[in-house]
Amino acid sequence: MATKTEFKFNCPTCGQHILAATEWSRRRVNCPSCQTKLTIPAPPKEAKKPAPVLPLNPATHPNYINPVVRVELPVKGSTAAAIQAQGAPASPKTSPAVQPATGGRNLKSKTPSTVRVQPQQLRIAVLTPEIKLDMVRAVRRRIANPSAWLPDGIKGAYTYAAKVSNGETVLVDVKSPEATRFSLIGAFLLEFHLRQVVRAAIGRTKLLDQEIPDAVHEVLTTNVSDEARERIEHSPAKENLMNLSHPQCLAALDVLEERYSQRMDHVRAEAAKQFLGSVRLPDLVKKLERKARVTTEEVATALYLELMDVRRRLDRLESRIARDR
Repeated sequence: MATKTEFKFNCPTCGQHILAATEWSRRRVNCPSCQTKLTIPAPPKEAKKPAPVLPLNPATHPNYINPVVRVELPVKGSTAAAIQAQGAPASPKTSPAVQPATGGRNLKSKTPSTVRVQPQQLRIAVLTPEIKLDMVRAVRRRIANPSAWLPDGIKGAYTYAAKVSNGETVLVDVKSPEATRFSLIGAFLLEFHLRQVVRAAIGRTKLLDQEIPDAVHEVLTTNVSDEARERIEHSPAKENLMNLSHPQCLAALDVLEERYSQRMDHVRAEAAKQFLGSVRLPDLVKKLERKARVTTEEVATALYLELMDVRRRLDRLESRIARDR
């Protein structure tokens, strides 16, 4: 075995392997096998070690996807289970970036083909209140026109999307480019597809099976007689959803928007409270009246919280103006 001060080379005449010291380079010697005069070549240069491959950094890498997600199993008989049973659109599976040729022949080819690797598209594994709020507003824009709305149920079965052909409504897949009409659930399923929300995303089942039915229940039980309210209370959530009219669908979206806005406000307030504190302007006024010391941090905190309140009021005002249009 050659050491760091030795290297191997072959005789150009007979191919004999020869071991030589590095300081013998450029000397003339005889081949020990065929006795041919030859010149010892220069020792080969050491190949540089490749740079280590570092793992993806979630904070900086644009294509990082957290592989660890919590799976929420749908409850038997729920909306999510019905969607899965009827073959509703599932989250797209990530295909391998490079696929070998048939039989693996391309691996032995002298001129291997070059495959361009496409970066993975970011997928959503957690439905935060902010994402849900944005989805609710997108769904409202999609079915705001009655001509773009479809009842959630026809003949006791869920419906998601349809097109109009020769004056008749024909059901199609929710991802079909021909779809022009969507039900309330169908519009949400389309948003799941467009936003790359994985099927096991945290909050997906809760949105379909709890939050949407709760909003529908609130709309149906508002300003109705006691008899109608009792009947709605004892009706399955599926039946209530299928009996929803277009105005009631929009009203249910308003309820969801208000709830998600309140959750976002709560999250922001808690984050600000942990980071800055909970000092408000009335507290500062009382301290000034007592001639107590007020720090710059307290002033900044109070102003920030007041600006958050103004932002919250402006968001609600813009939502109301958009709905009135």
